[in-house]
Amino acid sequence: AFIFIFLMAEKFSKIFIFGDSLTQQSFSPGGWGARVADHFQRRADVLNRGFSGYNSDWAKAILPRLLASREQADVITVLLGSNDAVKEGEYQHVPLDRYSQNLRDILEYIASLGIPIVLLTPPPVCDRRLCEQANVSWPLNRENEKTSLYANAALTVGMEKSVNTVDLYSAMVKEPEYHKYLSDGLHFNAAGGQFLAELVIPKLELHLCKQKIVFPDWEDAARR
Repeated sequence: AFIFIFLMAEKFSKIFIFGDSLTQQSFSPGGWGARVADHFQRRADVLNRGFSGYNSDWAKAILPRLLASREQADVITVLLGSNDAVKEGEYQHVPLDRYSQNLRDILEYIASLGIPIVLLTPPPVCDRRLCEQANVSWPLNRENEKTSLYANAALTVGMEKSVNTVDLYSAMVKEPEYHKYLSDGLHFNAAGGQFLAELVIPKLELHLCKQKIVFPDWEDAARR
């Protein structure tokens, strides 16, 4: 009877998270990716494909080598734009119009594989915290005013492509002291990881709500 349980077990779903360092670091203690994995225990595997320092140009270039078929993912999150938004002249900078087009291309490619998407806007940066961490005065290579333009662009592209979108930027700036979610003015601390996870998990559940736990509970298995 127990062998029958193995034969009838459902497969684990796959959550593919794609982006820059905000995704790469999300498996750190308290990170949003780790919290997503915890939430979907025995239901889904979380594949972290975050690349620290990458902008949308480089992310678009590598995506086809990372993801080539529907079998590789049941849903994918896309979080890009924080590095594109550095000031002009910096190596990572991508002009706003090209960033928007890159996002369109990325979303269209994923959609062509038949994979549902959850798009996240880049979060705000904290200018003051960035200065403190760098121990310098103005100007820095990142400013929240500039980041807001890229967040709005991501939101626009998401609406244009009818993609389920988390407006992370707006959700955070509604908080009077949103810097409390950032470790260095840019990256999330554990509180930020929880904040983002609570926003993205309901979006993921829309696509994975029918996914049951894989293999029965041990008490059910013992009775068979």
